[in-house]
Amino acid sequence: MQHQRRILTSLVAIHNPTRMTHTNPLGPSRGKPAPPWAVEKLLMEGHTRDQIMSDWEALVRKPHSSFDRIDRFLRALRRDYDLSYSGIKEMFAQKRLARFREDQNYHPLADGGTGPDIAAAKFLMLRSAAVKFRNIDDWMTGEDKALTLPTKYHPGFIIEAIDLRDFQILHRGFEHFARCGDLKSLKMVKQKYVDDFCLDSVSGMFNLSLQYLDVSGCELVTEKGLACLHRCKNLKLLNAYNLPGVKHPELLAILLEESSPALEIRADVVRYKTRSRTEVRVTSPDGFIVRRWT
Repeated sequence: MQHQRRILTSLVAIHNPTRMTHTNPLGPSRGKPAPPWAVEKLLMEGHTRDQIMSDWEALVRKPHSSFDRIDRFLRALRRDYDLSYSGIKEMFAQKRLARFREDQNYHPLADGGTGPDIAAAKFLMLRSAAVKFRNIDDWMTGEDKALTLPTKYHPGFIIEAIDLRDFQILHRGFEHFARCGDLKSLKMVKQKYVDDFCLDSVSGMFNLSLQYLDVSGCELVTEKGLACLHRCKNLKLLNAYNLPGVKHPELLAILLEESSPALEIRADVVRYKTRSRTEVRVTSPDGFIVRRWT
């Protein structure tokens, strides 16, 4: 019985760590299979597959105790509720955001043995992003394409480019493709959650492989985040249009050009004021290229 209790506790902790604060932990939704990565973790700890499956089924069937129901009811009574229209709207917005964050959580054993590139591709493609593999001309996106990917590791599937498109990524979402060491191109256009912290992570993850980066329309990005890109020694092109958070693009261009002489930065018309005049530098009709100023 003690052995069964230990496995049940491990399964609940893996499934939802926040529920471990209760004396009698609550089980997952009825009929939901045990996560493969959770089973793999318990197998590595020495438990047998039959024990894990049996205890998972017992955990699913386990009814909520009266103590848990009373405890949740009393906690709900002590909360302050804003029942106005704006308050209810905010409550639903917070719940959507919580589910959105949970959806992007990274679990190290979730790839199921497919390797980092295929696992990252499935994660991105199922969320409307697009990926391009080495030696494959077409971009791949959507659930239908994701289902055609190998279910086991295949050395021929190596991600070279990612276009996030309509997928709004959080910082935790970058962990899903942090081990894609051959990534050359990353397009993050109009990402409302991408900030300086995200660019700092990107510059550390892909400092040797990244060659093309597009952060146009990312309103939270400032000079601090773009300055981190000096780590990307092979970066050739940076698209940085419509970045209201960047107040001093001329200084940033000088910094990045010194660290990466081959880097080309494309941005909006650069306007900056000095004490005597306002200068405008435009060097390309189709994409304003920011270079060193004289």
